[in-house]
Amino acid sequence: GKIGAASVVIFTDGTDQASRYTEDAALKKVKEANANISFFSIGLGAEIDTQVLTAIGKTASVFAQNKDELERTFRDISEKVSERANSYYLFEYCSPKRDGSGENNLAIELNTGSRKGAVQTKFNASGFTGGCE
Repeated sequence: GKIGAASVVIFTDGTDQASRYTEDAALKKVKEANANISFFSIGLGAEIDTQVLTAIGKTASVFAQNKDELERTFRDISEKVSERANSYYLFEYCSPKRDGSGENNLAIELNTGSRKGAVQTKFNASGFTGGCE
């Protein structure tokens, strides 16, 4: 019954100096991560590799050339993290299909202004009981 949002924010001021993981290994982890995890990257300075940071920060990446721009970049990312965290909703559906008649299809569509979203899922109502309000 829990809905959660997770975000990873990577901050760097240059190239990898620790060499604990290869670039390929890091990119593979991001690519294979749960789709509900957001990845953000913040780069500061002239030594950053914007192409790599953009790939690692696949949700959003921001870059600052100097420390004066850094506050704005942190604010940009914090707003994006907040937007992601506040974008999950719990939808409950009370199905009249409780007779175990097989697989049922449920489609949910949302339209707000010019933005639209939809999800479709299937469920089997075997074992469903009454009590919906």
